[in-house]
Amino acid sequence: WARLFACGEWATAHAVALQAVDVASRLRSPHLVAAASTRQALAEYGLDDLDAALTSARRARALAERAGLMAPAAAAAGIEVDVLIRSGRAAECAHLLESVAPVLRAKEHGALRSMWFVLSACLAIERGDVTEAGRLLIDLVADERLLLGSGTLLAVAELALVLALARSASSAAELRRLIQQLDALRVSPRKPAEWRWLARHDPLAKPLPAPLQGQPPAAQLVA
Repeated sequence: WARLFACGEWATAHAVALQAVDVASRLRSPHLVAAASTRQALAEYGLDDLDAALTSARRARALAERAGLMAPAAAAAGIEVDVLIRSGRAAECAHLLESVAPVLRAKEHGALRSMWFVLSACLAIERGDVTEAGRLLIDLVADERLLLGSGTLLAVAELALVLALARSASSAAELRRLIQQLDALRVSPRKPAEWRWLARHDPLAKPLPAPLQGQPPAAQLVA
């Protein structure tokens, strides 16, 4: 599933996630069902089926909460928040993000901490609070407990671009170029819903064609 999703093969990843949900249900494992439902939500998000993604994420969160699995529940809630933001319903999710913040921000949850910082910055931008969004991004990058993967790197670059545009900064063009390079190398596949969100702040944002042959490895660009 992870390889399919990373390659942008969301339809196949969705089919695999559905099979995983079925197998986990047969095994009667709440943890596995919640995890598979979360992957199903991510695949549906990649397919730009935001309603289905929201339903799957909410189901995953409910299953995890009933089983007392707080970290998986918080991760599913983060997907809910992301879907709501990207679908233009940011006002609905501030309370939800706050309710799971203690788990997302826990020191032992590095990946979840990065999710909280990025989503909180997104919400701040939606509120028009550029200063708060900038502070959150600075805290994110300065947090030594975080292992900034390619997906988080792309999210930080994307948010930094929005901040630069909001401030009419001269660095906006360079930031946009960084995002385009990351997308061209498919460091993290861009989802249609993400493009719409970015386009609300950056009218020049548009998907790029498939990467050309002979480009440097993604790891080299990130470095």
